[in-house]
Amino acid sequence: MKTTTKQSIFRKIFSTGSYGCSGECACGVHHYDSGNHWDDDHKNTLANAEQWAKEQPDLVQFHTEAVEYLNFNDKLYVIDCKCKMDALIFDMLNEQKDWVLRYYLETKDAVSVEDVM
Repeated sequence: MKTTTKQSIFRKIFSTGSYGCSGECACGVHHYDSGNHWDDDHKNTLANAEQWAKEQPDLVQFHTEAVEYLNFNDKLYVIDCKCKMDALIFDMLNEQKDWVLRYYLETKDAVSVEDVM
């Protein structure tokens, strides 16, 4: 299976399904959609965010589309955040799948397709 297909499935499974004009990643970075006009409040928020980004660039990130979250271990991570947690989780699940499956076998936490569906 192609990596892009796996990434699409990963996002579908772990996505919260909610989108917004702004939000905060679990890592503390604040995100803003600067590519769309949501409403007048968003316009004012965006202007403040641009100023804040000049003062603390490590804590602000802009996107050209809506801010989208992944829910992993009850923490919300913004997709494409500079912390790259979404990529780290994806890579871990794919690169360590043998270890993850071995862990479930060793702990007797049986997982079947029926349990997940």
